[in-house]
Amino acid sequence: MSNLIITGLPQYANAITHSGRFTASEILSVVVLSKSNDDILRLARLKTGSLSAVPKTAIAFGKGSKYDVNGEKRPNGIPYSSAGLIWKEFGMQLLKNEDYIEPKKLWDAIDEALFQPIDAIEAGYMPTKDYRYKALSLYQIIDMFNPWSETATDTDYNGAFETAFNLMLQIFEQTINYCLTKNFEA
Repeated sequence: MSNLIITGLPQYANAITHSGRFTASEILSVVVLSKSNDDILRLARLKTGSLSAVPKTAIAFGKGSKYDVNGEKRPNGIPYSSAGLIWKEFGMQLLKNEDYIEPKKLWDAIDEALFQPIDAIEAGYMPTKDYRYKALSLYQIIDMFNPWSETATDTDYNGAFETAFNLMLQIFEQTINYCLTKNFEA
């Protein structure tokens, strides 16, 4: 998806998050919103604190918004972060719109496979332990897309955000296919 992020005109956005460094939670939130939105998703990335100027028709997520880590937990104790809260509110409708068999069972499988690990890391729930060799998590892979230069501009971050979005979109779609195969085999 090119031109996902609109700049300079946040009043025309239908989704808003914070600018600067991003995490897998924000990227996955945008994927769900883009898949569940009948209209073209127009994302604005604003400085934290500017989220109070969100148009009433826009969905704000991330730091300081309704869809931020807020202490709410799943029955298994895994906290929700932006991605999980967006998935909780919009995911079921997305799956029903695609006409999947047993959307609740599929929603649960996708939540467990993709959203819970990202939410747990975002909420500081998963312990980290340093090993000499360890597999990268999806959370870490998405984090590597952030510009690492101290002189990085909003344009640099927005370009990196779109690149990470395209990867996460593929992962999301493959997770659906995987969960369908594993949970609905004949």
